[in-house]
Amino acid sequence: MRPSRDRHRAERLVGGDVDEAVEIANDTEYGLSGAVHSGDLGTAKAIADRMETGNVHINDQPINDEAHVPFSGVGASGVGHYNSDAFLSEITETKWISIQHEPREYPF
Repeated sequence: MRPSRDRHRAERLVGGDVDEAVEIANDTEYGLSGAVHSGDLGTAKAIADRMETGNVHINDQPINDEAHVPFSGVGASGVGHYNSDAFLSEITETKWISIQHEPREYPF
């Protein structure tokens, strides 16, 4: 299954070529989340590192959402980071407003 226009996709390669699996996973404009299932943790970490997604879960479901962990995608997925302070930085601007309650003498 390789529909490039679909927003989510499922690919399954059992005993397949790792390079092909990574190519298939990255063959989309979207990159919210992905998962790698493997009996070899080192191989799974290497594959996860090559995947162009904001989140990769090893031997677990592709979506985990915890309030203290920033959640974001790459490419056409998402609007920035969600959760934690990272989300606040995405949706706010810092502005300093001060109020002088007593008259101040100016040097000019």
